[in-house]
Amino acid sequence: MADDSADAEPVEPTGTEESSQSAPDAAVAESEAENESTEADDSVPKPGGSRRSAFAGIVGGVLVVALLALTGWLGYGYYQVHHEQQRRAMFVDTARAGATNLTSIDWEHAEDDVQRVLDISTGKFYDDFERRSKSFLEVVKQIKSKSVGTVTSSGLESYSNDKANVLVSVTVRSTNAGVPEQKPQVWRMVVTVQDIEGKSKVSNVEFIQ
Repeated sequence: MADDSADAEPVEPTGTEESSQSAPDAAVAESEAENESTEADDSVPKPGGSRRSAFAGIVGGVLVVALLALTGWLGYGYYQVHHEQQRRAMFVDTARAGATNLTSIDWEHAEDDVQRVLDISTGKFYDDFERRSKSFLEVVKQIKSKSVGTVTSSGLESYSNDKANVLVSVTVRSTNAGVPEQKPQVWRMVVTVQDIEGKSKVSNVEFIQ
């Protein structure tokens, strides 16, 4: 019986054994193929995503343009309001200065005081005041007059692009040589201010009761 075992031929593996050995290799290959397919799908851009990105970009651009337009419009509106406020303030300030200069005359330096009135004047008012200034100076020096005007209130009465009427109230204290100090007087006047090439000048003064 020993000889029969020794002489027996080696047993070849059956088909079942080969199938069991190749099954893991097939599973690995299939898994790798699925991974490659998934990676390929991920690398291909999806048409829907591209359209959404393009639409979002367009909307963003439109919003930016609209925001810039709104900012510019608001800025221009603020500039207009600020510019008008500055012009109104300029007219009122000029009227106040004109009223103060006109009511503040000291005989000791009357020429300078008169020149200050002329420097801020224009038109008919300038012509009339300049024409009468010589006789006015003579009277002021003769009676040694001193007057000081103080603006107590002012406000726009009317306003246009290049002209404004300003109502001004002035308290005036006057003294003359040899005369007791007079009681302060309140003068009310409408001062017309005109814009002359960007500079405001007094063009008329009307005294009112």
